Amino acid sequence: MHMKTKLVKRNIPPDRENQNDRFRVKYNDRSDFNTLHVQITRMADGSVNNYFFRSEALPDKDSIHFSTAIENGKFTTIWYGATPFKSN
Repeated sequence: MHMKTKLVKRNIPPDRENQNDRFRVKYNDRSDFNTLHVQITRMADGSVNNYFFRSEALPDKDSIHFSTAIENGKFTTIWYGATPFKSN
């Protein structure tokens, strides 16, 4: 079976990165892919974080959510609805 990855990119503007805003990652039908790759770009410094989710571990809806925060000067991502199996 061919392993299919769905890529979703989100850009986080500086004025929203520490506001406890929720960002949506829409993946539609989770049976269309094996791995969800979410690429989050922090626009303040151009840094990119990659998160990978197994499709069977995603909720049977069409999306998951995350929020971002600055903790001790470090950009962090908090996931709602699923936990990544790999990230950088």
